[in-house]
Amino acid sequence: MHAYQLAEVVTGYAEFPAVESSDERHAAELAALRDAVDAWVAKYPQIAVETAAIEGHPTEVLTGVSRRAQLVVVGHQTGGLGHTGLGPVAAQLLHHADCPVMITRSGSAV
Repeated sequence: MHAYQLAEVVTGYAEFPAVESSDERHAAELAALRDAVDAWVAKYPQIAVETAAIEGHPTEVLTGVSRRAQLVVVGHQTGGLGHTGLGPVAAQLLHHADCPVMITRSGSAV
């Protein structure tokens, strides 16, 4: 599952609606997710995998999904230079998810 937000134009006066095509963005996000997962699917063909790209804030989307999940697994990208703290999405999930949360380091090779 991948959550994403459409780009918006913010000015000093107002916030304008999304400036990109919702359908095109969804297709691109879903394709990128499938590309990222394909190597793992090939390595473990016995595991059933479903992919979904959902428009929305990652914390809200993943917290909502946790209501019907047995486990939520999220990646953690290190901030570099000894940064060991969790990112905002992982930290919020630890506090608000309705199921166990597993946080993995990103960038692992298949």
